[in-house]
Amino acid sequence: MKKTFTRKILSLFVLMFSASMLFGQASSLFISEYIEGGSNNKAIELYNGTGAAVDLSNYFILQTSNGGAIDEYVDQLSGMLADGAVYVIANGGSVTDILNVADTTGTGICYHNGDDARALAMIDPAGMDTITFDGSPVVVTIIDVLGMIGPDPGTGWDVAGVTNATANHTLVRKASVTGGNTDWALSAGTNAADSEWEVHPQDDFTFLGAHTYGVVQVTVTMNVNMTQQTVLGNFDPLTEFVDIAGSMNGWTGTAMTDTDGDNIWTVDLSGVNVGDLLEYKFRINGTAWENLDNRTYTAVAGANVVDHWFENNAGPQDVTFTVNDGTAAYLDIEMKGSFDGWTLHQMYDDGTNGDVTAGDYIWSLTLSIQGGAYEWGAIENDGSPNGSYLIDGPNPTFSVNTDGTTSGTIDYVIPPVGNESVVFNVNMNEQIALSAFNPASDFVDVAGNFNGYTGSAAMDDTDGDGIYSITIPGFTAADAIEFKFRINGTGWETLANNRTYTVIGGGVDNVTYWFNNVATPLPAGMFISEYIEGSSNNKALEIYNGTGGTVNLDNYAIAQASNGGGWAYYHNFPAGATLADGDVWVVLNTSMDTALFDHANADEILPYPSPVHHNGDDARALCEMN
Repeated sequence: MKKTFTRKILSLFVLMFSASMLFGQASSLFISEYIEGGSNNKAIELYNGTGAAVDLSNYFILQTSNGGAIDEYVDQLSGMLADGAVYVIANGGSVTDILNVADTTGTGICYHNGDDARALAMIDPAGMDTITFDGSPVVVTIIDVLGMIGPDPGTGWDVAGVTNATANHTLVRKASVTGGNTDWALSAGTNAADSEWEVHPQDDFTFLGAHTYGVVQVTVTMNVNMTQQTVLGNFDPLTEFVDIAGSMNGWTGTAMTDTDGDNIWTVDLSGVNVGDLLEYKFRINGTAWENLDNRTYTAVAGANVVDHWFENNAGPQDVTFTVNDGTAAYLDIEMKGSFDGWTLHQMYDDGTNGDVTAGDYIWSLTLSIQGGAYEWGAIENDGSPNGSYLIDGPNPTFSVNTDGTTSGTIDYVIPPVGNESVVFNVNMNEQIALSAFNPASDFVDVAGNFNGYTGSAAMDDTDGDGIYSITIPGFTAADAIEFKFRINGTGWETLANNRTYTVIGGGVDNVTYWFNNVATPLPAGMFISEYIEGSSNNKALEIYNGTGGTVNLDNYAIAQASNGGGWAYYHNFPAGATLADGDVWVVLNTSMDTALFDHANADEILPYPSPVHHNGDDARALCEMN
């Protein structure tokens, strides 16, 4: 029966999902299959991926014939559709293969030809479209379309690059599609890759009655390089062939081709689901299997191109090593490695033997190396028996892989000699107190990555204050230093990790540490004994000396932090001030009310800024200044 339809707006919202997205539940039903076959072989299939059963009476099929308005015919559905199930609407004159899976045949929905658009609409009080059904207006939202609403296209609409695909074809929604689409141009696409539909031949009813949902199908390209097999005499590309046999073809074999004659054989395996695990091997002439465990590959969303060498034998590969001399000082660099028993090989910086640019201090050498994992090193041939080793730290390592690639480190940079110096200081006073260090007979040095951990010259304490120093040149700004201090060249600090420091440059690199990070403790009994944070400027601090002796306050300071920040300010006591045992040192805010405390009884009265201009969130600390 013809119904009245009113369109409130001309444009429709488009909801598209990328094949790379995680699949969730569909927001509503959508058209999962369309059959326009010979004679009366016609059907439309709806899929429910919402996660719950759906009442079909809330849905309508809107129809147009030979172009025109989508409201030419309106049919309301009925019944319940379970989650994950399909609802098949068929022409009553269809063949048995269609009728056997049909849920209803008594409507005018499936009397379509290729130029008759169909739309799926849902009752929605907030919708943007209104239909009149059985004499009453019903507000709906169109959630899916098949065909373009409007002019008659002629024979049909193109889908996935197939001309007139809506006529005399079966269209199946791709498993990657998770909902309806009201933009027919986007839904139809321009080719097989960007279309939401798979186009199958006329009267193909294979897929009707069930729908695969939430699965992305991709093409996996398998390549196998046969070059080394040809070198070994195991394969003649002119007379023999290669195929791939595995779980995806029942281990029966799929032929591969080499159209460009480069001896890399290729096959495209289509219809593979993302996440599928493929097991496979390559074969020569369908019988000579690779002599290794089954290969495995898991298909991913996007491109799937997998390269192999037959039997994982790529043969020897050319590997180019470089040593970049940042010092510009070495004249004869050689390299050696575990790949041939550490035989020395001359490297070149003269533009020959694979060296790109003569005289650029980048020494190069290319060697043919069989597959495997190796380490290597480089020396300066300075005439000594073993040469001068140029690698700082462990030997670089690399691998020639079974696929013919090289991974790891085959390039090494000798860092330039810098013009920055770092002053290292280490306080040994606590080690002296612990009898772990005797200034009269012991020495301390620093060993790190800047001197091969062999140690510096002995550090110096010319003023006898127990702090030993040494200035080490040759650094560059941003150099990352690792080091430890040692007693007598063997007594390393027992810290769990090396000390680290990054060079700043500009003459400011002067660093001080306590040996083993063990400092002389503060004298017992020096502490903050009172803190006042009163109204207005009524603020004070009191320091108590309970050490048992007079304390020189030149060795102390009050550290200040404001509003939760770090220690930003330090207040020094008056020069030469002392504090007797059992006495207190009172510091007042200059504006403290004299009625509360007689300023004459204070040791210090301080104006702003000072450690007694605090609020409740300003930390204070008593520090010994070493």
